[in-house]
Amino acid sequence: MADKSANELPWFERRMLTTDFQEISGIPQKHFLDLIKRWHRRTFKSSLTNDEIGLLTLVNRKAVEAWRAPVGSISYRSMSDQARLLLIYRLIEPLKAFDDQPPRIRGPQIEWSDSDDDAVVKYYSDFGAAYVSRLTGKADYSVRRRARVLGITSSLPQAESHGFRWNKENDPELIRLVNSGVKIADIAKHFGTSNNTIVSHKLRLGLKSRRGRPKKPRD
Repeated sequence: MADKSANELPWFERRMLTTDFQEISGIPQKHFLDLIKRWHRRTFKSSLTNDEIGLLTLVNRKAVEAWRAPVGSISYRSMSDQARLLLIYRLIEPLKAFDDQPPRIRGPQIEWSDSDDDAVVKYYSDFGAAYVSRLTGKADYSVRRRARVLGITSSLPQAESHGFRWNKENDPELIRLVNSGVKIADIAKHFGTSNNTIVSHKLRLGLKSRRGRPKKPRD
């Protein structure tokens, strides 16, 4: 029997989640969230927590727990159609960005010189894609692909992943940098990720950037 095409698969088994609300309407919200978590694990090889769902849908963790509560219970709250669609759009955003990359920078026609490869071998493991990107002039995702081809791995949280995956073992380092007053842009470069990712995880950890000393009033 021939494999089903992508459009014939259930919406939660496709690589790209559906944005057609008719396909997800009528599904009990706890079951809907369970299917979303299953999709996330299959697609990104990581768990999607209630805290992360809250960040994506602009609510707190208690609201997500209320969506998952039994219908009719005191803690139950209805999940709006807007929240369902927002969650889907935020989850597929990195996939769509990857698919929308122009062919001229996605295909095998990208040339890697010996000096470019040397930079990947020498710096990718310790400093990540963002650092090597600045050295070679290649896009971050191209650096990650080249590192895989060369068999080079990195311990940085975003080396082989996207904006929504975060290795929580790096939380202490993030806390240290924020409490040391390091700028968001510099922290993002340190981890090889975006400013938005750093801001999101600052919120998750309840961190506040340290302000500099107040300036003395002018005479």
